[in-house]
Amino acid sequence: MFQLHDTQKVVALDPHRFRVLCCGRRWGKTTLAIDQMKARLTIPNSRVVYVAPTYQQARDIAWEQLSKELYEVGKINESRVEIHLINGSTLFLRGWEAIETL
Repeated sequence: MFQLHDTQKVVALDPHRFRVLCCGRRWGKTTLAIDQMKARLTIPNSRVVYVAPTYQQARDIAWEQLSKELYEVGKINESRVEIHLINGSTLFLRGWEAIETL
């Protein structure tokens, strides 16, 4: 749905397992994260977790975009903030404040 800009593409194509970014507001960190999560979800039976500082922030930041883009390929559980795809993959949104439930 969204196109990555040139510097996002550099990060997206980097083969390292961990990537650390130092970028400002409105650079597109969430858009890049959603793009990377969707790529991982194409692998059958994957489990992908998006963790924000709080549960509410996870819901506010990424849920709307994710649920719109994955609406037709999976079952959305609004109350648990989860998406279960038809290939067996699952996407969870969680907050860091409840670390014991991760």
